[in-house]
Amino acid sequence: MNPAYKKLMEKQQYLFVGEHSAVKICGWTKKALKDEGMCYKGTFYGINSHRCIQMSPAINFCDMDCVYCWRDRNNSSFGKVDQPKDIMENAIRAQRKLLSGYKGNPKTNQERMKESKEPMHVAISLNGEATYYPHLSELIRDIKRRGWSSYLVTNGMLPQVLENLELPTQLYISLDAANPELQKNITRSMHRDSWERLMRSLDIMRSLKGKTRTTLRLTVVK
Repeated sequence: MNPAYKKLMEKQQYLFVGEHSAVKICGWTKKALKDEGMCYKGTFYGINSHRCIQMSPAINFCDMDCVYCWRDRNNSSFGKVDQPKDIMENAIRAQRKLLSGYKGNPKTNQERMKESKEPMHVAISLNGEATYYPHLSELIRDIKRRGWSSYLVTNGMLPQVLENLELPTQLYISLDAANPELQKNITRSMHRDSWERLMRSLDIMRSLKGKTRTTLRLTVVK
């Protein structure tokens, strides 16, 4: 991990739980602790936002440079690869640490604060493209072993990974463009065949009907 990039991420309130894995508290988690609402997962799937960990096992790498993306990007090698069990144990501790200050906030729902110490859901998103993490299936299996739900967001550039992936509770594919030309101009992918890769991933997603929940995550821009 590039030291300057890591320092920048930490300044943006990412807490590293390994060499290339990190946790960041979701805005909806903060709102839920103060009884100010929950994210759509709460409405659609009964997910408690205050018990959800937002994390990425690949904070170091993304194969796209989307024109609309606000996140800083600094592609680097994985180096020493974080182990799934270590990631999750450290992620739990990181989540508790990042939320610890809310206990003293008079607006905090103390019952939810107590529940937040025992997470039940993991959103594998944030910075980077998670499918490049070489032990992603093992990570999802570890989450399942704990009896938790998992939500994986991917840009669909690695269909070969999706073909053999341990299925999460819900799989999202980000759909950023309506045709190959827009795909090229908007996502600025490292892959010349990015549209073809996306189409293959969508075919794989369609084959998962009845096996897990699937969602297209649309990015709508002018």
